[in-house]
Amino acid sequence: MRTRAGAQAGAGSGRAGGGRSAGAAAGRDGDRGRALVRFGDRVRDLPRTGPAAAITATRDGEYLGTAEAGFTNQPEAVYQRLRGRNADLDQVTARVIPLPPPLTPRRVGRDRFHDVVLSPTSSTRRTQLRADINHPILFDHPVDHAPGMLLLEAVRQAAYCSAFPRRGVLTAMERRFFRYAELNSPCWIETTPAADGTTATGTHPVRVLARQNGEDVFTATATITTTAPAPLRVFATP
Repeated sequence: MRTRAGAQAGAGSGRAGGGRSAGAAAGRDGDRGRALVRFGDRVRDLPRTGPAAAITATRDGEYLGTAEAGFTNQPEAVYQRLRGRNADLDQVTARVIPLPPPLTPRRVGRDRFHDVVLSPTSSTRRTQLRADINHPILFDHPVDHAPGMLLLEAVRQAAYCSAFPRRGVLTAMERRFFRYAELNSPCWIETTPAADGTTATGTHPVRVLARQNGEDVFTATATITTTAPAPLRVFATP
């Protein structure tokens, strides 16, 4: 049996914000700049979520944004009991569902199909999570569930898709995780524009809900600060 070693993250929550989107600025395709991520001097305990970390990101001295995350870590024995047979990487890998087709990259603020983590459905407000276990960044090491980095990117792309065709950057995000997202069944990403909708200042808040097997995986609220409509571009599958 092959299992994921080390401390395992359970349910958690967090929020991020800033004048610019660290994810959009540091992760944009073709951007060769490096972002400096600085963790706070102390990790404090929160009542229900355990440790919390404050993070600040800058690039070339320019402030990109801040984030705060609360999470729980489980000892290996506890994690094994929580995950059951899903802690066996070989079994999980053998049961990963086929990768569904991606949305058009421009709809989700990306330049390459390979980086799109959402698949279209018959509803414009509902997509399917694409968990490409061969992605070199989102799956940078073997895991037995959809990693948090993938789920955060799903929120980001869902927010961009909701704001489309207007362009912009992600400037705020709040999210709360309730359970692990599994790799062997579809995970649905549902979006609902916030009650106030796009504001006069160009901010577009959207609520994001992930559901799998009839249960909530996480909820999030993401804000896109919009600019101009996205230009028409033609993409080819690499």
